[in-house]
Amino acid sequence: KELGKEGSLYIYSRESGRLIKCMPDGRGYLGLDNTGSMYCQGLTIIIDDIGGHLPLNPTKQAIAFAEQTNGAKHEENLITLVGILVKT
Repeated sequence: KELGKEGSLYIYSRESGRLIKCMPDGRGYLGLDNTGSMYCQGLTIIIDDIGGHLPLNPTKQAIAFAEQTNGAKHEENLITLVGILVKT
């Protein structure tokens, strides 16, 4: 298996000015098909939190959905939305 051909996922935060999450293969996390090559060929997914709506932990180095009221639903909605956009 060649490295770098999976659906890479990067989440940036403008509030902290840094990369918050990096997944070399984010297809499973986004609910995409992670078998075969349908979503393999050079796909890179970048989520840029321009408005600062993602909850960050106190050190601003990770997303902290659990710190937010209804945070699990926020995370589920975000992942579903990004997964749908990637499929279209």
